Amino acid sequence: IQKETGAWMHFQGKGNGQAGSGDSSNNSSRILVIQGTPESAHQAELLVHQVIAETPTVLTEEIEVPRYAIGRIIGKGGVTIRELTSVSGAKIVIDRNENFTNPDHPKTVTLSGSRKQIDCALVLIQDKLEEEEQFQAQLSVAAANRDHRSRNQTVKEHIKITPVARKDENWDIPSSGCVSCQESLLNDVYVEVYVSAVEHPGHFWVQMIGTKALQLEQLQNDMTNFACSDDAKLNFAVKEVNPGELVAARYEENDGTYYRAKILGETPDGKVDLYFVDFGDNAYADKETIFRLRSDFGSFPFQAVECMLANVEPVGGKWSEESIACFEELTYCAKWKSILARVTTYKCLKGDVKLPVVQLFNTRGPEDIDIGMELVKKGFAVLCDSDKQKD
Repeated sequence: IQKETGAWMHFQGKGNGQAGSGDSSNNSSRILVIQGTPESAHQAELLVHQVIAETPTVLTEEIEVPRYAIGRIIGKGGVTIRELTSVSGAKIVIDRNENFTNPDHPKTVTLSGSRKQIDCALVLIQDKLEEEEQFQAQLSVAAANRDHRSRNQTVKEHIKITPVARKDENWDIPSSGCVSCQESLLNDVYVEVYVSAVEHPGHFWVQMIGTKALQLEQLQNDMTNFACSDDAKLNFAVKEVNPGELVAARYEENDGTYYRAKILGETPDGKVDLYFVDFGDNAYADKETIFRLRSDFGSFPFQAVECMLANVEPVGGKWSEESIACFEELTYCAKWKSILARVTTYKCLKGDVKLPVVQLFNTRGPEDIDIGMELVKKGFAVLCDSDKQKD
């Protein structure tokens, strides 16, 4: 406009005509100063009014989506939400207020733009939620298939956008080796987990919920087919018990699925002592029923994350059977029902291994439960210094 009319233009203040007001909302206004000859200034003013008249009205609409589906909308490193914004033209803002809460508790997503842009963004977001719904259904099937441990999975309700009143990924991924998920949990981030095995509240294992849960299911199916093949019987039979070696083994004799396990040793009666690296539990097996692990089955990271409960220690220095039973009930141990976990620190063990010290939250009831504090209330535990756990 300046080039066309010869007038000089600049905006005054930062919002609502008040210098330094700092109001940058869509409804704020600013004074435009036009300087020049009467003719050039008048022509510039007319052009400015023309631009204003042609500018579409900016609308704002809020929707609610389930908390567990937010990751699908954001994408790794924010790539998906940037793509949604670019395609639709709408500004998409997700409420970042983070608090431990029910995984199904909705989060507010604010959409800004023209009516056409917002409608396009709504369609794109709904597509992402349907992708998440399919993923959650696959997780439910995977959990239900683990019937040897009598675990049940609650199927999530159909996911959909809720208006707010204006107010086949392969498991065989590249890997440097059989690395654990031990360092995958991040401080101050709440993640959904399954508690897969418990020794006591100071020593238990979790699996993080995500695409790797489905990859693990596929790995176990492929490994079961392998263990039942003639190739496994001829070329991968265990002839010597070597502690530390990875094998394919069943958890129980009547279990038809094979899982990855590490040999811990051999019992006096000839049984092989096994640690299941994706679940955290132990079992004994006959040497004839286990097979050396094919190399490609070992490329997938171990899924059992070894943890300890934060901020508490047992009354009398030892966890009682009652406290362990209470902890298993609160965490739905081996029942494939999700709870929330947050790392508070890491306990350094031998060999540079870091054990996550975590808070656990049961969010499935009418009120969220801090599981550590619940053990204290029930008289099974006392509060302890977090630095003591770290050391």
